[in-house]
Amino acid sequence: MSFIDMIKDKFVEEFSSDLGVGDVFLTLLSAFVLGLFVMWIYKLTYTGVLISKSFCLGLVLLSMITSVIIMTVVSNLALSLGMVGALSIVRFRTAVKDSTDTLFMFWAIAAGIMSGAGLRLIALVSTVLLGVLYIICFIIGARISKSPYLLVIRYADAEKVTVESALKNLPNTKVKSRTLSSGVVELCLEIRLDNASLKKVDVLAKIPGVLDVSAVSYNADTML
Repeated sequence: MSFIDMIKDKFVEEFSSDLGVGDVFLTLLSAFVLGLFVMWIYKLTYTGVLISKSFCLGLVLLSMITSVIIMTVVSNLALSLGMVGALSIVRFRTAVKDSTDTLFMFWAIAAGIMSGAGLRLIALVSTVLLGVLYIICFIIGARISKSPYLLVIRYADAEKVTVESALKNLPNTKVKSRTLSSGVVELCLEIRLDNASLKKVDVLAKIPGVLDVSAVSYNADTML
């Protein structure tokens, strides 16, 4: 037997492992548990309006399906090559608006890959550690950074000077839009405040000529 034949036989042998029912069950169970953990971290740190139930369930299924694919790849060479060709023609056209959703999808896929490859201990330790570190970074970031708000003020145009003087006392303001209709000005500003400084907005409502004031919290393109 030549050296090349030995390499071929060794290569085929690596991709010809038999998987028992117990191995398949443990792999799917570990991928399911890790997918649930990723979903729990996602729900815990979600800052949008309404959380998508289908996306949360999709994270769990994504981890489990990925583990099945990896089990197929590592168990049989012919099936792995066929699966690569089949997956290469799949096109996903659903746009992911939030980059954080993409990161969680990649996290669920990584957990499924490690589970399918039989590296369950590494998958468990790394997934839990990543989750803990992400929560710590999320809490620190929430305490350090100030929340963005959309401040909408409607006031009489005759009180323009008074209102603009009061707005100068508010930090980090940026005018988004200004509408004048029938002597009433509607001013929309972006402002960053913490919970303690949010009370400064209440002072604007006490200015004579101000009709109403509203502050709406938002995160990027998502209103909270």
